[in-house]
Amino acid sequence: TSFVDDSMASDMAAVYYLITPYSIAKGNGPTSETDKVVVGQGYKVPFVEGFDSQEDFELWSVVDNNGGSTWVYENGQAHYQYNNENIPGDDWLISPQITLEEGKVYRLSFTSKTASYSSYSENFKVTLGKNANPDEMTVLKEFTSYYSKTPETQSVIVHVEESGDYHIGFYDFSDGKKGWSLYIDNVGMDEVIGVIPSVVNDLNVSPAPSGVLRAMLSFTAPEKDAKGGTLNENVSVTINRNGTLVNKFTDVAPGTALSWTDDEISVSDTYTYSVFASTEYGDGEAVSVSSYVGIDVPGSVSNVSIKEDSDGNALLNWSAPTVGSH
Repeated sequence: TSFVDDSMASDMAAVYYLITPYSIAKGNGPTSETDKVVVGQGYKVPFVEGFDSQEDFELWSVVDNNGGSTWVYENGQAHYQYNNENIPGDDWLISPQITLEEGKVYRLSFTSKTASYSSYSENFKVTLGKNANPDEMTVLKEFTSYYSKTPETQSVIVHVEESGDYHIGFYDFSDGKKGWSLYIDNVGMDEVIGVIPSVVNDLNVSPAPSGVLRAMLSFTAPEKDAKGGTLNENVSVTINRNGTLVNKFTDVAPGTALSWTDDEISVSDTYTYSVFASTEYGDGEAVSVSSYVGIDVPGSVSNVSIKEDSDGNALLNWSAPTVGSH
């Protein structure tokens, strides 16, 4: 027996059905429930998904590979939530279909945030595929040891070689003992119109020695645009620390080597710096780097041994740490 539901609206919806057999003589039998399926046209560029409700979140598919930690809806965000068993991350959050066109360049953007504890960090990948199957996803950008206790806007430039329907994927693969929480929100995509820069090059951060609360950044302004052509106009370059604007260079010639010292740090902690270039047509893709700045807690001792001395006492030996835990 089959049934076609032709009452669907054109908008997206996550639906499931309850099927109950019925006998005139005996009445209702047990009810069966179908899997959830997303129907409708999918996203049309430009769009932004703010996960404003549980229903919005349920338009996305969750692939829970580890049977423990997984993606859930929480307070208007997609949240990768860990259980208490230190299970490593191995789970996907995959979007409904998005129609993209061959030869066009798109900007995928989203905000990301971690727990506020700097001793915990997240590993995740942003992917794109023509099928919602994780095995058929292509990695667009990978974040390792990522930390930002405030929401930080990320962007990825997407080049489309074949028209069709695509799916965005977020894959968490954090260490079960080092991960705590990852939040994703405001996932959107728009077409790149005009000339926007490619990424800055050779981004590096060097914390000051002796626990001084200062960090030195260096990088090179992009020489290419997002489509791979030569960048022929000056750009502005923005530096964010943990998602907050801390410095901006203007009227920068392509390929210029730049440096900047952050001397407004007040607390020893891990800081993530994101740097991106812009033109009048919009922002290029950001590049990030993280570093611990300030006085560190000691690292682990080494060469630990124990033996009995001549008086029958326990004698312990070890080498003191020479570096901090970060």
